[in-house]
Amino acid sequence: MLDSVPLPFQAILWPLVGGGLVLALNRLLPGWVRRLVAMAAAFASMVVLWSLKAEAIRSAEILWEPLNFFRMSLTLSPDGLSLLIGIALAGATAAMALGIRGQEPRRTAWHGMILLVLAGCLAMAMAANLLALAAGSALIDLALILLVLRSPSRDEGAGRMSLSLAVPGVLSTLLLFLGALQMDAQLGHGSLLSQSLSEEALVAIGVAGALRALVFPFHARSLRVPETVATLLLPIGAGGYLLARVQAMAPVLSGRPWVMAVAVIGLLAGGLLAWSGSARSTDRASRGNLPGKWWTGVLVYQAGYLLAFVLLLAGGTPWPIVSLVLVLAILAIWWDTTLDVQVPSSRGLEWFIERVRPWWDRVQSGTTERLGVLGWWRDSELGRYAAVLLPATALASLAGMPFTLGARGRWPYYAAWLKRGDPSLLIVLIADTLLVAGLWAALAAIWEQSSEQRPRPAALVAMIALTVSTVLLGLAPGVLSEGLELQVLETASVSAWGLGLLYLLPWLLGIWLARFRGFQRRHLGRIWDAVSLDWFYRGASWVGQRLADIFHWLSQVGEGEGWWGWALIILALGVILFTVQ
Repeated sequence: MLDSVPLPFQAILWPLVGGGLVLALNRLLPGWVRRLVAMAAAFASMVVLWSLKAEAIRSAEILWEPLNFFRMSLTLSPDGLSLLIGIALAGATAAMALGIRGQEPRRTAWHGMILLVLAGCLAMAMAANLLALAAGSALIDLALILLVLRSPSRDEGAGRMSLSLAVPGVLSTLLLFLGALQMDAQLGHGSLLSQSLSEEALVAIGVAGALRALVFPFHARSLRVPETVATLLLPIGAGGYLLARVQAMAPVLSGRPWVMAVAVIGLLAGGLLAWSGSARSTDRASRGNLPGKWWTGVLVYQAGYLLAFVLLLAGGTPWPIVSLVLVLAILAIWWDTTLDVQVPSSRGLEWFIERVRPWWDRVQSGTTERLGVLGWWRDSELGRYAAVLLPATALASLAGMPFTLGARGRWPYYAAWLKRGDPSLLIVLIADTLLVAGLWAALAAIWEQSSEQRPRPAALVAMIALTVSTVLLGLAPGVLSEGLELQVLETASVSAWGLGLLYLLPWLLGIWLARFRGFQRRHLGRIWDAVSLDWFYRGASWVGQRLADIFHWLSQVGEGEGWWGWALIILALGVILFTVQ
């Protein structure tokens, strides 16, 4: 049956079917079954994408008739760049589906929703025209909105995903649909493979990609649980792919100074937010809401880094996108392992646990006696070091440590900045220093958390798989990129000493800066409040609410005893006519 379905559509079909199955049987399936089904669907999609590396690139089309004002149909045409990003997204999804349990595993629908998000991201990555691109973006928005509505916790401060996280993506989808309509009317098609695409159309696609990547100031501000972060990693990767795709077709964004200004501001804001968000990382009382602030800063910085990278190295292999997805997936799984699971109270469940607990304790003790490595893993100091090594490698990759995936592309990136001779390089160095300070504080917090508990077996397997992939791709990127015909990143001819200094300086200054505890406790909270723009969005929300109240009042004019409302409207019309005359 699957033989009749083209391989690009098979890669999308697996997460669609898996997500639909998990959502349909969500109340009936145990949490571990949902995790295994989601992992299997994402892994099957990754296998299909990997098999496309050896296949001749051919377009796959589905006839599109429901919307007759489009003269194009949904068409997929995977190339080397789309396969690179698609494999990374599917692999990270498989690992996160296995490793992330959630705070309320009996009620969460997250494992089904992230598969729908993956399907939308893969549709965007392999899209051959603007209609397929917009359809994939719309599927992502639908999954995010459903995830908000089906969030098990209705308390806004207890972990519910905020609807504001889906707003930039909705704007991105609207921009893509309008672009598809315009191109269909002007050219009769919306093919991304055509050489007749206008510069304005490419810029619009790039802006849609920036919105999807949540660039500052359209950043994620309500990150309360690991599931939210894990879900957002995929759309951010898809947005970065759009930016890289536009720059590979024609570097139209590089010629616009305001785009680079947005990237530099995002880098600086991300560094400040990551540093200020981790100011009290060792304080046990603040651990409940601290990770969300730190994650906001890291995501803002990564979005700015992606944008700056594709502007400076247009057409080059976008390794920062792959690094972002894989590395941050490790940290999202680790965050989930530190949270307490909330089990709803039920007399039947309590009775079952009381009956099963003695049997489970005997099985666990017998297993520990037969497999001494389990007891060593739980109790020994060496086991603690081994557990911390996984997230520590992810943090090192974020800082661009050599022999990790994060270092892939960092050297040409700094060389391009040095070649430009732009004063913005100083801001970039400050941002990198602040980021390293935030990463160092996060490492201290991870070390403290490791003394209290160890990752679960499933989470441990997922983190090991991602960490091995991160190191392997850092040492031998050809394992993934071989056969994809991607453009090799070239390093600009600049001073090796100056480039080495740019590479090392943020590490040294960042670690030194992270040790000023007194300054952090006094001032970094204010820095967070200012840079996060919560005050701006609260004010905009208040203004919007007042405008909505005014329109609501006007809609009720004339109802019941509303004769005075009509008098007010007639008076206003009279003033306008008198002014015109």
